[in-house]
Amino acid sequence: ATSVSFILGSLLMIYISYKNTKLHPFMFKYSKILLSFFMTVVLSLLLKEFTNFSSLTNMVVMIFFILVVYSTFILLLKVFEKEDIEIIKEIKSKLFK
Repeated sequence: ATSVSFILGSLLMIYISYKNTKLHPFMFKYSKILLSFFMTVVLSLLLKEFTNFSSLTNMVVMIFFILVVYSTFILLLKVFEKEDIEIIKEIKSKLFK
């Protein structure tokens, strides 16, 4: 019940905000991130159905699979902005001096 009231309250605030300012609080890139997330969840659930490893091996395989698939979707859908790429380059330069 609490989560439903939070969701309804948030939707109401978004509606009122859009109605008064004609601006929506979300960018299109957010939908790309959500799409990547849902596609990753679906693919990982499909992989889980077809694997028959031990629980530890299955967990390691799933973590690796999810990281690779989600990163691939994020890169393919071009979600990163210029600032994100600069931060990634800075981290890489600090790690691999």
